[in-house]
Formats: sequence, C-alpha cells, structure tokens
Amino acid sequence: MKDVFSIQIGATPEDVYRFLSEKEKITRWIDMDSARFEFSFEGPVKTGDQVTIIPIRDPKSWKMVGECIDVVPGKRVVWEFIEGPLAGTESWVAKPKEAQCIVHKILDYEVTGLRRRLIWRLFGRKLHSRSCEKELNTLRQLVEKSGR
Repeated sequence: MKDVFSIQIGATPEDVYRFLSEKEKITRWIDMDSARFEFSFEGPVKTGDQVTIIPIRDPKSWKMVGECIDVVPGKRVVWEFIEGPLAGTESWVAKPKEAQCIVHKILDYEVTGLRRRLIWRLFGRKLHSRSCEKELNTLRQLVEKSGR
C-alpha cells in the first residue's frame, strides 16, 4: 500500500527540515496522544538512528521500531520499519514551491499478519490518516510560528 499526505507550509524546505530531523522539534508535532515515542538520538537524526513506537492504550499489544535509512539535509528523512506490524518505509520530503514549500509524508508499506491486515482495513487506516493530518497541521503551525 502507499499513502501520501501533503501540506503547504509558509517556510523554506530548510526551515521545515529542522522540524523533521531534530528530536526536540519532532516531539512538538508528532501525534503522541495514541503512542509513546522513544528516540535513540538526541541531536539531528542521522542514518542508523532508531525510534520505538509503543501504543499508550495497550502497550503489550505491539511495538514498532523504525530506523533512519536516508537523510538529505534540507530535503528528506526516510525511516524503515524494522520491527512491528508494518513493513516498509515512511518518508518525509520537503520540496520548494514558490516562496513556500510542500511537505509530503509518504508511507509505502504492508501490514504484517492476517488479523492485523483485517483490523487495519476496518479501522486502522482511517485512524492513522486522521493522525497524519493532525501531525501535518501541527507541523505547519509550529514551523510558520517559528519564522515570525
């Protein structure tokens, strides 16, 4: 499956990239209402860094580990799911557009396990889409506010 979520942000790709690559900025916009995020890094993300995602409501039900596999400063950060219910990648790409930029969150993935695929199709994909939209809107507000 492939899901793409996009938003236009009134800032340069370099300004947006800081919010995609620095732990202290990531934790300000990522949707932490439904999951806890544990980062293996403190400064800007680099290839090999990891993040562990654990659901808040039922922490023993699953966990997911992502590893950063590609970083292009000012342009993109790519994570690969190396453990958990998803197999694939999550890419964050910032592209210039006139005096602003477009940010794309691109999920290219498969859900592992028959039961998980069924739950994902019935409920998970829709809930995850809402979470992605919330993250992108929060990201836009923070980036635009930081430029003032």
